[in-house]
Amino acid sequence: MRGLMVALVLASGFALVGCGGPKSLESPVTSAQLRDDLSPTLFSTAETSEQNWNAVARSVDMDLRMLIDDFNSVFLLDRPSTLTGSPIQ
Repeated sequence: MRGLMVALVLASGFALVGCGGPKSLESPVTSAQLRDDLSPTLFSTAETSEQNWNAVARSVDMDLRMLIDDFNSVFLLDRPSTLTGSPIQ
């Protein structure tokens, strides 16, 4: 019984104290580091880097699709020929 009581006290002590190791391996953030970059996650005024690259990818995708439409329009591939009056099937 006495051994169980000692084990219980030791277990509760370890639970309250924790592991007791260092809290973090990184150095604490200083005010000078904060002043150097006040918004570290933002890439532009309102977007993160990932949001910016997603917008660029959407723009490039749209531009390439419009380029294909323009190519078809220049070479008259976007509509049937109008050289004859009778419909061709």
